[in-house]
Amino acid sequence: MPEGRKYLAFSCSDIGRLEITNGINGSSLSTEKSSMNTSQVIIQYLAAAGIRHIFGYPGDPSVEFLEAARREGMRFVLGSREGTAGLMAEAYGQLTGRPGVCLSTLGPGATNLVNAVANAYLDRVPMLAISGQIERKREPYFTHQVVDHNRLFSPISKWTVAVQPDTVGTVMRKALRIACAERPGPVHLTTAADVVGAEASDDEIKLPPMRMLRTPQMFSVGAAEADPVKLLQSARRPVILAGISAVWSGASAALVHLAETIGAPVVVTPMAKGVMPEDHPYYAGKLDMACNKFIWDFLKGADLLLAVGFDAVELIKPWPLAATVIHIDTVPNTDQIYRSDLEIVGDIAHILGSNCRGKRQPRALERGRDRRASGKAAGALLRRKGARASESDGCDERGARANAARHRSIRRRRLAQALGRAGLDDLCAAHAVDEQRSFLDGVFAARRHCRQAGASGQAGRLLHRRRRSRHGPR
Repeated sequence: MPEGRKYLAFSCSDIGRLEITNGINGSSLSTEKSSMNTSQVIIQYLAAAGIRHIFGYPGDPSVEFLEAARREGMRFVLGSREGTAGLMAEAYGQLTGRPGVCLSTLGPGATNLVNAVANAYLDRVPMLAISGQIERKREPYFTHQVVDHNRLFSPISKWTVAVQPDTVGTVMRKALRIACAERPGPVHLTTAADVVGAEASDDEIKLPPMRMLRTPQMFSVGAAEADPVKLLQSARRPVILAGISAVWSGASAALVHLAETIGAPVVVTPMAKGVMPEDHPYYAGKLDMACNKFIWDFLKGADLLLAVGFDAVELIKPWPLAATVIHIDTVPNTDQIYRSDLEIVGDIAHILGSNCRGKRQPRALERGRDRRASGKAAGALLRRKGARASESDGCDERGARANAARHRSIRRRRLAQALGRAGLDDLCAAHAVDEQRSFLDGVFAARRHCRQAGASGQAGRLLHRRRRSRHGPR
């Protein structure tokens, strides 16, 4: 080489190691292959899954995790407490269909997260709940703010696991897959203080398949019950009961088309509101809500019930129906809250579309026209009954307000009369909420020297009274 000229000589001594030699003084600089720590691997998996928000109330074991989230450009939403952050994460999961991520510190931070995790478990919402923990070497014997996360979260989670540097990639793949698998729910991850910043050896970012695309499976008691088209053709009063899984599966359009094809009214569960337009002629109402006796009486008149994505977790009252049930869902009817002689398991929208195609037969269409007329009439009749019940019983919003105002007026008069009989002149009332204040305003409007004050943290009114006397107070 020409003397005085600068050059760089590269030689790969091994995989992941680079030798850089300076041609001036012959010195060499070696660099190792850069790797991620455990928190970075977790954040990279969340980003790959399309998650851009984390809700939480952090602590000491969360510093490296939050730094990794900041570098990735994720938004951290600070909650007033861990439970609030967990409920925000659940709402995120409900709105996006992706797992909501919530973060807590160790000890009381983890216990405060329990209510939100349990809520997501029963609402069938995908969630990743992450809680910090003390160092692994102290956890077996240390007691200050140490809670056994596995025993705490196992009853309300689909899976609980402690993240380790040498298994973090595999754990994240499994956690995302379990959280989103039918039925969706929360997975709890424990990240110890000496793990979040440790170098990860299992750092490959590769998402598992998240969308279910499989051929529907059919389970029946006998051969006679194995044909859903024949059951639909022979039914005179079919009704569709749609639940939360129909929403998760995006089966709204297929559900409406099926109802219109077979002429069946549709009853929805509270969490499935919106899966069937409420102004549609076949919309019949909500199950186990206000005036639900009319809904149950209506369902008792059906001779065939299509339980479309119906999850018994939403059932408030025991199942009283004796009609034949076709269970259509992404999971088998393992709850057995209701008996179904035929189960069709798979993608709900695809199953409903197949049933619609099966109904396009001359005899089916002829009966479908009769059912369409009766279905619309049944839906309209049910809505009219509900409206009349609302007017008489105060089930609708306007009736409820009128009923409440009438009862408040009666209570005010009675309390004012009682105060007059007791000879109370001066009165000081402490109220906890605005509703109590408005009530007190009406009661004491005609009383003299009435004073009110807000009472933070009080659940009621503190009354200080002084007896009235012609000669003044005693």
